[in-house]
Amino acid sequence: MLDFSSKLKQVFSWAAAIVIMVVHTYLAFKILNVFTNDTNWIEIAKEHTAATLGIPLAGTASLFLVLVLRIISDQVEFKIFNIEFKGAASQAIIWVFTYLIVIFSIYLLWPLAN
Repeated sequence: MLDFSSKLKQVFSWAAAIVIMVVHTYLAFKILNVFTNDTNWIEIAKEHTAATLGIPLAGTASLFLVLVLRIISDQVEFKIFNIEFKGAASQAIIWVFTYLIVIFSIYLLWPLAN
C-alpha cells in the first residue's frame, strides 16, 4: 500500500504533467492564430512550423514521458557504458535522449511535409 508521501508525489506529478500539456496546447493554438487575429503569427508558423511548434512540442512530450515514467516506476536507474545513473540524473538523461530522438525524427520527416 502506498503511503501519504507517495500518493502526494503522484498527485503533483500528474498535476504537473496536465498543467504542462494544457499550457503548451494553449500556446500552440496561440501560435496558430486561433485566439488572435495577428496574421504575422500565421506566416511565421507556416514557414517555420518545426521551430515554432515542433521543438517546443518535443520538449513537452519528452518531459511528459519522463513524468509518467517517474509515476509508474518509483526509482529510475540505468547504466550506459559502465556509467550508472540514479535518481534525478537518470531522469535528466532520459529527457535529453527522448528530446534528441524526437527532434531527430522531426528533422528526418520534415522534407515529407513539402
